[in-house]
This record gives sequence, C-alpha cells and structure tokens, in this order.
Amino acid sequence: MHRSECNFSDRIKDPDVSQRVPPRESLAELESTDPELRLRLREPCRADAAEIWSLVAGRDELDVNSPYAYLLMCTDFSETGLVARRIEDDPRTEGELVGFVLGYRPPKTPEALFVWQIAVAPSLRGEGMGSRMLSVLFDRCQANLSVDHLEATVTPSNLASRTLFTRFARERSAPIEETVAFRSSDFPVSPEPSSPESHPGPGSDSNPGSPGPTAIRSEGEPHEDEIRLRIGPVGRSVG
Repeated sequence: MHRSECNFSDRIKDPDVSQRVPPRESLAELESTDPELRLRLREPCRADAAEIWSLVAGRDELDVNSPYAYLLMCTDFSETGLVARRIEDDPRTEGELVGFVLGYRPPKTPEALFVWQIAVAPSLRGEGMGSRMLSVLFDRCQANLSVDHLEATVTPSNLASRTLFTRFARERSAPIEETVAFRSSDFPVSPEPSSPESHPGPGSDSNPGSPGPTAIRSEGEPHEDEIRLRIGPVGRSVG
C-alpha cells in the first residue's frame, strides 16, 4: 500500500511536506476485465519514480534506465506521463503501481507526444492496459497541449511494442511514417555487461522511447537499429 506523496497544487514545496491524495478528476478510474479490480490513472509525481524503476528492473524484456532518469520523467515531464495504481478503500492511500507511460514533447516537433517508455505489471498483461493507458494519455495531451501526433522508437525484433503502436494508429485511423532514428553503429560497445547503477547520468541511459534492449551493448551483441514511428495527424477521440 502506498501513501500518496504527490502534490499537484504547489510544485515548489517538497512533496514530502504534503501528503495530499491527487485529485480524483486528474484523469480517470478504469476497470479491467476483472470486475473486482479497479485502477486509477493519473499524472506521475516524484513519489512514483522509485516504484516505476522497480517495475522495470524486474522485467527482463524491458530497458532499465537509471533511477535518476525516472525521477526527471516524473517531475520535469509529468504533464506527458501517466501512472496506473490500484484503488484502495482508504482514500488517504493508493495501491500498488501496476503500469505507466512516460513521454515528452520533442523540442523540434512539439506537436507530437513521444513515448519514452511504457510498461504494465505482469499481473495485468493480456488485459489491454497498455493500449488503454496510451489512449488516455494521448487524449489528455491532445486536449491540454494540442498534440496531434504520436511518436516512439522500436527495434525490429520488438513485436509487442510495434503491435501496440500500430493498433493505436489503426484505431485512430491515422497513418504511420517509419524512419531510422538511430543506427546500430550509433550505440557504444561495452566490454562489461551493463547495469543501471553503472550509468547514473541521463546522458548515459539507454535510448529513450525504446522498451526494448539496453543501449549499452556487450561485445558481439550489437544493438538493433531503432525505428522511429510517427503516427498522425491523429483526430480527436469520439466518446
């Protein structure tokens, strides 16, 4: 159980000073296909970053970035992010974090929401939560930030991510443009296996937007090309 330390009314104060629960109208409450499971989606805050890192670190198929990177994404880029937590009966507490989407608006293409990383807890895989979180976040950014494109990078072997984004494009009747964002040769080669703690700074983290392999690669294990997917223009969701 998680006592919320998020403070959306005053971003200057340290969140530890206030333990207000985020406003229930911040995003939405959703139910999965399990009628007994209720989830709440809201904007991320500093208190979510450690749990997000832990969720990613426990999954072999996800790209683990440094804890510092997740802190930045949950604070400086919170407007373009979303977390999913279980709803508890006690309004002063929040349940476990079971999913997130983190993103930003690229300075050169501010009309786009770039999805940096998305993940769902194993307990909710197969429930369609990835698609639902992506849709809720994009709709919020479209309404509040006037974005009309969605961008992300995926590796050729990451079929799950490609399926997620192509499904979004199909459901929104939006075209997809594919270009090579980063070549395999752009990534460094490391003689030692990489670890999140050995690369603490944001500049040494793996490629933003790719939920696939880590960017630091071992000898003989080249990183794949990163393919940029640009979806849009995307019309406003109906209903």
